[in-house]
Amino acid sequence: MASRLPHSALAVVDIAKVRDYCLSPSHSRGRHKVRVFREVLGLTQQDAKWLRDALLTAAVTADATPLSRDVWGEQWRIDTQMTRHQKSAMVICFWTIRTGEYHPRLVSCWVL
Repeated sequence: MASRLPHSALAVVDIAKVRDYCLSPSHSRGRHKVRVFREVLGLTQQDAKWLRDALLTAAVTADATPLSRDVWGEQWRIDTQMTRHQKSAMVICFWTIRTGEYHPRLVSCWVL
């Protein structure tokens, strides 16, 4: 059942994670993501701020699906349509709210 990400206005997206992981062509795991982000949405490492802002907007506005809850916290998924450079794609985002914290943190994202 979809709902909203709890405390979404407090969401945290570390710009370094977006720039140096999701959009980094040299990161051992992230380089596969950047290839798809570039092909599908025209994004490069220079677009890290744009992607960060889009992810924060999605945290507040998009439906979120709770995935699990354990001793480390809650895990949530957001599927959001993004448009950039007249290209559009569905982006999957995983968030966590750590036990004892209120702000959701981006774990990872990629193009579906």
